[in-house]
Parts: sequence; C-alpha cells; structure tokens
Amino acid sequence: MVNERDIWPLSMAITASVLLIALVGVGVWLVGGMVPSIVACLLAACGLHFLMAARRARREARMMNDFMANLFHEFKTPLTTIGICAELLGDGGLDDTERKRAIAAILHEASRLKQQMQTMLDLGCIEAGGREYHPEEFDLAALLRNMGGFLKNRFLAPPVIAEGRCDVFADCDAVDQIFVNLFDNAVKYSGSKPLDVSFGPGSRPGLKAIHVADRGPGLTSEQCAHAFDRFWRSDAPSARAVEGHGLGLSIARGLARGMGGDLSVAPRDGGGCVFTLELPAHAPAGMKGGPTHG
Repeated sequence: MVNERDIWPLSMAITASVLLIALVGVGVWLVGGMVPSIVACLLAACGLHFLMAARRARREARMMNDFMANLFHEFKTPLTTIGICAELLGDGGLDDTERKRAIAAILHEASRLKQQMQTMLDLGCIEAGGREYHPEEFDLAALLRNMGGFLKNRFLAPPVIAEGRCDVFADCDAVDQIFVNLFDNAVKYSGSKPLDVSFGPGSRPGLKAIHVADRGPGLTSEQCAHAFDRFWRSDAPSARAVEGHGLGLSIARGLARGMGGDLSVAPRDGGGCVFTLELPAHAPAGMKGGPTHG
C-alpha cells in the first residue's frame, strides 16, 4: 500500500516537469509556430524522462552498494567467530570446558546469523509489497495488556499502559511484531527506565494513534528523520554499545504503512523519544473480507 507521504514528492516533481514542458512549448510557439513547439515539447519531455531515469538509477545503485556494505559488516563478525571456534575444535587441543564454550559460541553466532537473515528477508518482502495482511477489528489496548509475559521478561518496571480501549482495524500478528520491535528498542536504550503507552486520535480522520514514550538518551530532530532508515544507528557513544543491526524500526514502519497507517518518532520533552503508531480505526467502506497486500 502506497503512503500519501511518499506520493507527495513524486507528484510535485511531475507537476514541475509538466509546467516546464508547457513553458518551453509556449515559448517556441510564440517564436516559430505550432509544429516547432510540438517538436520542442516532445524533445523536452524525452530529456526530462531520461534525466529522471538516470537519477533514479544512480540512487538505486547507491542504495544497493550501501546495502551490500552493511550486509558484509553484519555477517563478518559471526562468520569470523564461527571460523575461529571451528579451527580450535579441529586442532583438538581444547579441554572439555573450552570445547563446550567453543560449541556454545558457534551455536550462538549461527542463531544470530539466522535471525539477521530472517530479518532482512522480512524487510525485503515488506518493501516489495509481498507481505500478506489479514486485517480485522480488535482492541489493541487489550492486546498490549495480554503481552504481559513478554513485557515482564524485558522490563524491570512494566510499561504503564493507559486505561480504556483502542479499537483498530489491522493485522493482529503484524501489530504484535511492531510492538515487539518497539519494546525491544526501548529496552536496549532505556533499560529499566519507565515506558508509557497512551492512545489518542490520529493525524487525520479515520486513524487511531498509539504513543510509546521512553526515557532513553533520545534523538535530535535530525536523527529522528533517519531513525527508520535501513541499518541506521545513532552515533551517540551510548548507542554504539547497543547490539542490533538497525532493521527493526524499518520493518515496523513498513508493516504500519502496509496496513494503511504509519510510524513516526519525535523527541520527548524532558528526555527520551515518543514513537507514534497510527492505524485505521475501522475497515474501509465497502471492504470485503480476505487478505490484503502492502
């Protein structure tokens, strides 16, 4: 599903291109007549088309290069650890305790690789529009309260979830995955500091907003603009020590937009961040049952 925030820059570029071509055509028509003006418009349109195609190709090539560089970086450490441990085991010079540690390290890094690969597959599926959603109406506040076991295992102080209902129309599994990512992110950067979850109206009619506020190190407004970029990590000293591959928030936003909503972040007064998830409050008029893709 295409988000209107993504359409706006494209529509502006198309409008500007059309106006430019029209101005060229009018100018040539005033000087040389109808036929030259038509030819000039066609040439201008072709030139703009190839210019936009070239820019898009350069941007996609740059994104692919960045992706491959980050992919190599993410896989290098686990593969190096597995290789070293395998060599030590192959040499046969380890005692029982050292051998168990080496095997445990291999299993840990193999699990980490598997998780990273699954994360990137999930992100690729979402960005390609291949994720299938099964939206239904449910109380999201109740879903969060039922995540008590998950939350208890990750927070020394359980999150404070606002009272009342928050009815939304969304895929329950996708929403669950979004909050797992948001809560894991909060734990990494906030630790035992309190986390507040509140509900309210969305940024436009038909949307509900869920606010997840933490008291972590926070982000600047400039950093907030990059928080959902693939592989982006804050350059703050406190963030460098946090494990992760910088894809969880990208996946969470992709899931939100695939269901017709959005996910954003802003600095919190007094320190920390506020993540705002917006989801449809009701099924679109005339919508029939069945899965959707986004």
